[in-house]
Amino acid sequence: MNTLRRSFLYVRRKRTNLILLFLLIILFTVALTSAAIFRGSQEAQKNIRESLGGSFKMEAIISDDPAYKKITTLPNGGTISSYVGPLIDEKMIQTVLKHDGVVNYSVDNWMTVYIDDISLFPGLYQGIIEKAGSDPQYAATMTEEEMSKKNIYKQATGLYGCTDSSLHHYFQTGSFELCAGRPITDQDSGVVLISDKLAEKNGIKLGDYLKAEMRECLYLYDGAVDKNLGQPLNLEVIGFFHVNSSQSVNKYTAEDQIADNLMFASVSDIKTLDDYGGYDTEYDKVTFFVQDPKKLNSIIESIESDSSIEWANFYVEEDDSLYSGAIKPLKHINIFLSVLIIATFGITFFIFYMILASRVKDRKREIGIYLSIGISKKKILLQLIMECMVILIAAYIIAGAVSAKLADQTGGFILSAFTPKAEAVEEISEQELMEQIRNGSTEELFEIQETSGTPKTIDSSLSVSILLGLYFTLNLLLLAAVFVSSRPILQMKPGHIFQDYY
Repeated sequence: MNTLRRSFLYVRRKRTNLILLFLLIILFTVALTSAAIFRGSQEAQKNIRESLGGSFKMEAIISDDPAYKKITTLPNGGTISSYVGPLIDEKMIQTVLKHDGVVNYSVDNWMTVYIDDISLFPGLYQGIIEKAGSDPQYAATMTEEEMSKKNIYKQATGLYGCTDSSLHHYFQTGSFELCAGRPITDQDSGVVLISDKLAEKNGIKLGDYLKAEMRECLYLYDGAVDKNLGQPLNLEVIGFFHVNSSQSVNKYTAEDQIADNLMFASVSDIKTLDDYGGYDTEYDKVTFFVQDPKKLNSIIESIESDSSIEWANFYVEEDDSLYSGAIKPLKHINIFLSVLIIATFGITFFIFYMILASRVKDRKREIGIYLSIGISKKKILLQLIMECMVILIAAYIIAGAVSAKLADQTGGFILSAFTPKAEAVEEISEQELMEQIRNGSTEELFEIQETSGTPKTIDSSLSVSILLGLYFTLNLLLLAAVFVSSRPILQMKPGHIFQDYY
């Protein structure tokens, strides 16, 4: 009878092999699923590295020197002070972009603008107007001018000016997600992005126009409600975004702080609106992006050694917070899965060893007979390997089929478990608001709780490389267990083996 046939007969005869088969299916399923999720997590980190990369901020050191201050007289007789000292200009931006590893840059400014002919999501000022309309005593506490300003404030929202809206941190982290239209690029002007909910509320379609104005009363204490700082601007709606992040919105939240009221325009549009800003084509802060976050420090060192930049007026600060925050849960997943896979291998080896050691001991006489009739130790060893190999292959095939079904679902569960949950939005009481007003930190109450940027799903499908790699590893464990468990018996002579039976 040849070795292969003896192996199959032994496996079929021993019912305890069913228990071994069941245990191996569980272990192999865990190993295969873990390996698939591990690979998916690695691929997700690579994608994040390519999309977010690392970044650093270059900022101008704003001096208090009076020589750097420009006083501009406004039409109403008031004055506004603007900074005219060293700032980051286009030439300096291009100098930084020439350094190896720097792939893009982003400039974004923020301002409050008045948007006519639409209805924003109501907040603090709409509430004040409604209360004044229903409560004569409350209305009597405000002058007509104050009420006129409240009507402007309720139509005011935050407008972000950016060179590339896709590089804005709200969009990079997934807090805001473009759901229709296209993003703003550095070639655009006269365009705007608004939230899908605001568009639905007002029946706004792509291609419609909104009029943005910088009313004096939004920036000056005694500013007029009907006069603008800078030029009004008609902005074409080119895209809608959906807000994925959470925010505490209640009757104390100003309209320009509500996420669904926010808008995005190009930097050139911001300059047109604010022609009293004095910035021209210069910026106080620019964010640069690098291709590989691992090289961020060396790239910064290279830039800081560039003598063409007057570093007495500027500084560079590392900013890889988006990338680090996005991959942190994935790194934790990889550590967990690495430990789980190693533990699975250890348990598999232990099971192989214990079962083989027990079987070799029980079959001591059988092995002695094989040796006495001239069957070589190599063939006996091969039979032991073949017996386990039959069970291993059967278990691996079943585990592979099960893992193919479970990997994606399990990967989603593990990703959800390791991704920090957004903090619950709590209702703010009037007492808490008054306390924050006294501390001068009301913005913290209504700030947008940004998402981490970690992907919602990862591709945990089984690949050929995973199947072959894990199968090869398990075979090595099996061979090691067979050699270790059978060595004491195979080293004995047949006569020594039979002494225990007489």
